[in-house]
Amino acid sequence: MMMGGQPDPSMMMGGGQPPEEDGDPFQKIIAAVRAAVEEDGTVSPSEMVIVEQITTLVAKLQAGRDKEQQAALGGGPATQFLARKFGGG
Repeated sequence: MMMGGQPDPSMMMGGGQPPEEDGDPFQKIIAAVRAAVEEDGTVSPSEMVIVEQITTLVAKLQAGRDKEQQAALGGGPATQFLARKFGGG
């Protein structure tokens, strides 16, 4: 979908699906950045690059935290499976 002559940013950044906001603070940051940029209905290519950079940095921060948590839990495959299965990761 086009917005102000530009492709719809949600289609470009999220594969057409909004980020899941299940209380995850990292996803809330990403959603807030996207909403702020899209507020006036136009998004320039340079803004899209910046949003992607922010998204990448937030994902790196989240991955670091997740890795730290896995290390604290032992981080083996069984622990990772249980964390995914029961909502810990």
